[in-house]
Amino acid sequence: MPSIRRFIWCSGYAARNALERKAGGAWGFAREEQWRGIVYSDVIIAAGFAIFVLSDFPPTQRFGLVVLAGCIIDILANLFVLPRLGGAGLKKCD
Repeated sequence: MPSIRRFIWCSGYAARNALERKAGGAWGFAREEQWRGIVYSDVIIAAGFAIFVLSDFPPTQRFGLVVLAGCIIDILANLFVLPRLGGAGLKKCD
């Protein structure tokens, strides 16, 4: 039984390492793993607040537009800006 668990763990480990090398390290692996959840949740939130854009009351319309813009900025920041701030893509000095 332990050999089966080790085989499963090793095969998953090899797949993760291959993906890390291909995607650009741990940050690339994390982005590849998490982008769907980030985008889908923000699209659902944006769709819910987009109802406010259809309102006849201008402050409510503006609120809906601001939330939609915030969701777009959120997606871009989570997928591109935060990995850069965390050190992804920086070359190590020897």
